[in-house]
Amino acid sequence: MTSLFKVKNNIGQTVRLNIDQSAISENYETLKKASGSATCGAAVKANGYGCGVETVAQTLANAGCRQFFVADAFEGVKLRNIQKDADIFILNGVFEETISLFAEHNLIPVLNSLSQIKLWYQTSTNQPCAIHIDTGMNRLGLRVNEAYNCLDDLTSVPKLIMSHFASADDPDDPKNATQLEAFTALAQKYAGIDASMANSAATLSNQASHFQLTRPGIALYGGNPFSHRANPMKSVMKAEARIIDIREVLPGETVSYGGTFKAEETMRIAVCGVGYADGYPRNVSGQGVPLRQTLKNGAKGFINGEMISCIGRVTMDLTMFDISHLPLNTVKPGDWIELFGDQIALDDFAAQSGTVSYEILTGIGRRYGPSI
Repeated sequence: MTSLFKVKNNIGQTVRLNIDQSAISENYETLKKASGSATCGAAVKANGYGCGVETVAQTLANAGCRQFFVADAFEGVKLRNIQKDADIFILNGVFEETISLFAEHNLIPVLNSLSQIKLWYQTSTNQPCAIHIDTGMNRLGLRVNEAYNCLDDLTSVPKLIMSHFASADDPDDPKNATQLEAFTALAQKYAGIDASMANSAATLSNQASHFQLTRPGIALYGGNPFSHRANPMKSVMKAEARIIDIREVLPGETVSYGGTFKAEETMRIAVCGVGYADGYPRNVSGQGVPLRQTLKNGAKGFINGEMISCIGRVTMDLTMFDISHLPLNTVKPGDWIELFGDQIALDDFAAQSGTVSYEILTGIGRRYGPSI
C-alpha cells in the first residue's frame, strides 16, 4: 500500500493509516468502465470517506474525474482549493449565509426543496444548479409532482437533475425499479438536462440508471456496495494500532472496565494505543457491550500471520488483544497490529461492529494523522 502520511508525521502516535492510492485509481477505472457512455463522477464528502480529501481528489482527478460531490459548502470550499477546474456539487444545498460562497468559489448547489429553489433563483445570478428529486428515499428532494410543476417555472435550466436510490445495495429489491421508473419519466420530460441517479451499487449493476452521470461513493474506497454479493472492489484503507505493553493476566483476573472478561488460565495480552476516540468502536469489544448478545464474537486483530481476539471493553484510547497463542518473544511493544485492511476486510470489521463500512471509514479519528 502507498502510505498517505510520511513516517515522520506519525512520531509518537499509536495509530496509523495506509491509503492505497493505486487501489482508488483501480476502483475508479472499474466504475468508469461500468458507467459505459455516462460520465463517472465521485462522492468525496466526509474528508474523502475518511481517506483524506486532498489525496483522494487528486488521485481521482489524475484518473480523469471532473465531477465531485460533497455534503456542504464548507467541504466545497476546501475542495475548490484543491481542484480548480472541477464541477463541485453541494449535496445539502444552500442557506442564506452560504449564497455568496457559491459564486466566490464556483460551487454548484443541489437544491432539495421548493424553499431552497426560491432562495437560489432569487439571489443567484444565473449560476448553475442541480435539482434533487425524491423518488422514494423520503430524505431530501422535491416530490415527483412538485418536480413536474416546478421545473417548468424555472427562469434558467438547471445543470443537472438527480435522485437517490434507497435500496441499490440489493439489486433485486423491487423498490429500485419503482424509483427508476419515476425518475426516467422526469428525465424524458426534461431531455435537455443531464440526469444522475446511480450510486456505487447501481453503477455496477443497473445500467438503465446511469443516464448521463454516475456518482459512486463507497466502492471507490474499497467498501462493498452490495449487501448480498461479494465485494468487487480493491481494498483501500489499512488501519493499524501500536502495542504499548504486553502483560500477563493470571487465572481469575479480569481485563478492562467492568471486569467483563475473566481469565480462566494464564494469558498474555497486548495493550494497544487505539480506542473509540480513534473511531475504533466500543461495539467491537470482546465482552461487556450489548452487541455481544446478538453477535458472539468481537473484533479481531492481525499480527505475524495470526488472528488475535479483542478482549474486554474497548476504552477511549486503549484496546486489549489476546496473544497467548503466539510464540513467546515474537510480539513486542512497538509492533503494529492490523485492525482492518489487508487481512481483515473492512466490511467484516464493520459487521463485527454492528454497522456498515461507511461509518467505519468516516469515523476515523484525528490521531491517525494531521490531514485526518
